[in-house]
Amino acid sequence: MESVNKQLAGGAQALGAAGGRALLGGLGAMTQGAQETQMNIADMQSQRQQQALQALAAAQGQTQTMKEGRYQQEMAGAQAARDAGLQNVAGGLGAIGSAATMGFAESWDKRKDKENKNGGVIKTPGQFSHDKNPIDIVKSGTKIGEMTGGEYVFNPTQMSKIKGHVVSGDKEALHRYVKGLIKKFEK
Repeated sequence: MESVNKQLAGGAQALGAAGGRALLGGLGAMTQGAQETQMNIADMQSQRQQQALQALAAAQGQTQTMKEGRYQQEMAGAQAARDAGLQNVAGGLGAIGSAATMGFAESWDKRKDKENKNGGVIKTPGQFSHDKNPIDIVKSGTKIGEMTGGEYVFNPTQMSKIKGHVVSGDKEALHRYVKGLIKKFEK
């Protein structure tokens, strides 16, 4: 802008030196040219600002996309860890239930054995006390664990259903199923 003003001043001096008529005739054209030049400069400056704002918006959009991508990855990792943990818990419960069922099936009377095979519920007999009422879990003549009275044993079908509800995350279905098993245990 400063250079336009200098050119306008220089041109006015030259026209003034050429005489009054030249000054009057040329001054309008010089002023109009200076205004057009200033408008072109302002337009170019506006376009540069617009481009800079667009570049900034694109950079901010990229940053947001990257943040969302990282968030999605972190969420997927957390979900996978949670699912793996639930499967480990369910697997552990299944192993305990299977081992206990196997030991009891070998040592209980025929009625309890028949209930177990037919999907019945097993509740260990006697009082709850490892000191006064230990019940050994035996497999092939080797003690593999111990229970006591008042404990419940899940058969493989029951454990499968429990695991399915745990893995699916369906808390209501898990609650209903376990509540139904407890009612069977208490019969």
